[in-house]
Amino acid sequence: MNSKDEFNQWCGRLHKILFILGQKSPPLYNASALSIYGSQPAVSEKLLPAVDENTSLDWDHYPDFLTGMCRDSEKAAKSAIDCGVRVTFLRFGVVLASEGGVLPRMVKPFQLFMGGPVGSGHQAFSWITIDDALRAIDFLIANPNVSGPVNLVAPECVTQRQLAKEIGKVINRPAVLTMPAPILKFILGEMSYLLLEGQCLCPRRLLELGFKFNYPKIEPALKHILLQL
Repeated sequence: MNSKDEFNQWCGRLHKILFILGQKSPPLYNASALSIYGSQPAVSEKLLPAVDENTSLDWDHYPDFLTGMCRDSEKAAKSAIDCGVRVTFLRFGVVLASEGGVLPRMVKPFQLFMGGPVGSGHQAFSWITIDDALRAIDFLIANPNVSGPVNLVAPECVTQRQLAKEIGKVINRPAVLTMPAPILKFILGEMSYLLLEGQCLCPRRLLELGFKFNYPKIEPALKHILLQL
């Protein structure tokens, strides 16, 4: 969609369809992202307390574009609830995969012996493997009683410095060079915000529902993915 007006028009058409179907409508799964919580300051190597689905949000205040986009998306989808539709808000962390996404681009400097943490290295990094993300979606679809927000992130949040260390360990490369933000923006473009800003998230709902992660820790997750590159 090229503009907010087009987005609002699409939401209006969706609302009309859901209003007609009412409780006969299939459940709605709204894809959002961790940006909905806003970024957390990276003040030290110690992560700030994790936020979860119970964290209150100021829906009328948008600290940045991405936060506003995620909140507008969920606000629009909430109109379906008034029509009797079961709505689940999927809030994705950074999805790690061997193809596509941010991870293969992150690994390239390491392969050239130029890898290391980005920026200060203190930023929180909430992630999930593509395997667990797909399994979690199947899990939620199979559970007809689930609605509301669900954080799709692994239980272990790490800092950028920890992430760089683990990447270097897995592919047997040093992780000592700091990558300045301008260089990262040049390499990753718009995706650089995933690494330069951070949110420490907890998958409280998934854990309470009994979902079992295949890759809850970053080291085995990276081994699983990076050995496929």
